[in-house]
Amino acid sequence: MACATLKRSLEFDPVHSHGRPSKRQRCQPMCVSPTSSPKSEPITPPSAFAEVCPKLTPEMMAATIREEVQRLQRRRQLNGLSHDTDGSSEALESLSSTSSLLSPSTMDKPLFTFRQVGIICERMLHEREVQIREEYDRALNYKLSEQYEAFVKFTNDQLQKQFQANTAPSCKY
Repeated sequence: MACATLKRSLEFDPVHSHGRPSKRQRCQPMCVSPTSSPKSEPITPPSAFAEVCPKLTPEMMAATIREEVQRLQRRRQLNGLSHDTDGSSEALESLSSTSSLLSPSTMDKPLFTFRQVGIICERMLHEREVQIREEYDRALNYKLSEQYEAFVKFTNDQLQKQFQANTAPSCKY
């Protein structure tokens, strides 16, 4: 029987590599610090949906609101908009059906400033985002528990079959 071997070149030898890193670095063992004490409260894992899409910043929201206001102005659906260039002094009027019942001086007064509308929208979006995350987390946890129950049932069935096969009397003549 013949066996052929090849000698490795010295480029992989750490002594002769002359500053080049080895092909694969060794793993450093992780040390657990004895000072950390386990907490009694349960730790909930972070949501899988936490960073799916980028967060909507106040600047992005303000730009979107400005674009929507301009779009509504072009379509002539928004009346009484202050045309200040400063975003914080720009104001929106109320567009309710009861505005015709109010006095003319009340109708001319803006209900919210542009900044207030941005803050309201930001808060509403954040609340909805949290609600959707919780809903999806509940759905995923429910599906995971169903999958786990099916796995446990399958494993139990397999163990019972194996146990029955091992305990069945075998007749050999």
